[in-house]
Amino acid sequence: MNKMSNITDQDLVKEEPILLLSPRNPVPTETIFLSNIDQTVTFPVETVFFYEVPPNMASASTLGIAGKVKKAVEEVLLVPYYFMAGRLNFNDEAKRLELVCNNAGALFVTRFACGGFALGFTTNHAILDGKSASEMFHNLASICRGEGLKNNHINNDRTCMKARTPPQIHFPHTEYVKLARTSSLLSSFTSQKRPSPSPHVFSDKYTHKLFSFTPQMLRFLKQKAMIKCSTFEAILAHIWRARTKAVLGYDQDQDQDSTVLFAVDIRDRISPPLPSSFIGNAVITGYARAKARDLVDGPLSYGVERVREGRERVTTEYIRSVIDWLEVYKGTPATCGCAFYVSAWWKLDFGDVDLGFGRAKHAGPIVSGNDEFVLLLDGGDHCDQGVKLGLGINVWIGLEKEKMERFLKCVFEM
Repeated sequence: MNKMSNITDQDLVKEEPILLLSPRNPVPTETIFLSNIDQTVTFPVETVFFYEVPPNMASASTLGIAGKVKKAVEEVLLVPYYFMAGRLNFNDEAKRLELVCNNAGALFVTRFACGGFALGFTTNHAILDGKSASEMFHNLASICRGEGLKNNHINNDRTCMKARTPPQIHFPHTEYVKLARTSSLLSSFTSQKRPSPSPHVFSDKYTHKLFSFTPQMLRFLKQKAMIKCSTFEAILAHIWRARTKAVLGYDQDQDQDSTVLFAVDIRDRISPPLPSSFIGNAVITGYARAKARDLVDGPLSYGVERVREGRERVTTEYIRSVIDWLEVYKGTPATCGCAFYVSAWWKLDFGDVDLGFGRAKHAGPIVSGNDEFVLLLDGGDHCDQGVKLGLGINVWIGLEKEKMERFLKCVFEM
């Protein structure tokens, strides 16, 4: 498992795909309403988990892993997650996507000769968000360990997220872009009638790198901010600042706006709060915006404060206004132009999905060639002489080659 670059066909054990078949819905008998928030993220998300054989186990101990996962999938789909065996359908009359439960989909397990294995899964983001997906995988893992479902009660009713009649838009919502104006623009967020872009297209124009931030580096960033802040606020402000320096350089207009977009969980921000069992997309796009000059020349605390303002902006009325705005304009997050989106995968606990062989060596999305996305990934536990130091964060970013060289100089200016 530690020599992935040298893997050949002889190292792999081919397994048949595990089809997502729900005993509850052998035929397409149910159509599920998808909210306006669901409609903004109609793109595929591919997740992969890599596992090593624990030191106290033989490599043969994982021989039956595909069968275990198949059995777990059958149980998960029996009642709580039957809708995962469905497909998206565009309703021409309603002019919106809906989820039809028609038993379609697959999950793949690949075992390596060393005993390690990989679990791959693809779904559409419109069906559920990261937190909901993480809970599903933890349920799947619990069954694989022989412990049964952790939680068999989920709430898939998304009608609580319907727009008001008539729509009441009280904010400009520049964090979204109207679909009518995006036909000639490239964006990672797909409209309902356009096919999803291939996630594996890497242009020669861009280069992609992974940067590791240790727990010590993260603590230093928070101290540098000179104000009490979360790890997310500190690293987001730091990446935003470094990327702005790299993209604009020193010969561009420093008075133009720089914008970073990020997901804000609304489960506890909306009133009344969403049920803890809610499944679906319960995140909207938050944003921080500043003049490039102010962001680059100012202290890190300036960026942290802008990020915090962006999160605090998301109130009940703001959320309802977003839902109503999306009802009218059918928009997507505005990742066009100089704006970019930061996705905090490390907060979703995918790495802790234990199928009976311990924590995943790596768990996260299949990375894409999009330069408008920055991924914050689980960097694993860090230890020093047996003392746990905490969790690190890996930052995945894509930029044009010249800009990446500038980013390299900026990102570790700490």
